[in-house]
Amino acid sequence: MTIPSLFPSCRCSVPAGPRLWPAGYKKLQWPPNVPALTLNGDTQRFLALEKKGVKGNLVLSLYAVENRFWAANLKNIEKGQVLLQVDIVEAKPMDTKMVTVTSSEMAEAISSSGSIALYGIYFDTDKADIKPESAETLKQIATLLKENINLKLLVVGHTDIAGTFAYNMDLSSRRAAAVIKELTAKYGASTGRLTPVGVSYACPVASNKTEDGRAKNRRVALVEDSP
Repeated sequence: MTIPSLFPSCRCSVPAGPRLWPAGYKKLQWPPNVPALTLNGDTQRFLALEKKGVKGNLVLSLYAVENRFWAANLKNIEKGQVLLQVDIVEAKPMDTKMVTVTSSEMAEAISSSGSIALYGIYFDTDKADIKPESAETLKQIATLLKENINLKLLVVGHTDIAGTFAYNMDLSSRRAAAVIKELTAKYGASTGRLTPVGVSYACPVASNKTEDGRAKNRRVALVEDSP
């Protein structure tokens, strides 16, 4: 298969010239450990092509250099021969799983803005059962309460716009209540310091027209309760 057929529509760059070291090729060696770029850097050529796709991008890089070095122990490599290094990299979308927010980060956000949105509490679709991978975030909320003994919180459930407002009001309320139940039953939190609130999709932080926006809207927020 030829390069044009593999990359019918691509973005290319062709840097060339003496001592131009493409990233990752500076220490490239040919067997037996002959530093090709150091010896032949003034003859090098580098070509990079990128093809974008729905499931990820395909990147092809070609590094070519004329060998001006001759030694008896270089098998199958002759002086004047063009040496070619070919790399094909398939890049896939990065995992966008949220990083756990620590108790100190929660405290700082609540102190400065009165609330914090959390994306580390997971539910199955259309259910209020908390999934096991939520444990670390729940643990950090419990630590927040232990470290701030006078802090009272509204635990607010938010949804995206899928379904009716009334349906999501019920779902968000049940999810908020489930978080409090988990915190009190497994982490020793006091029910008197936590109040469940469901707001359906009334308080979006992003557009519900995109999947990314809907993902941001599906969240649990901790809001400082009035003294």
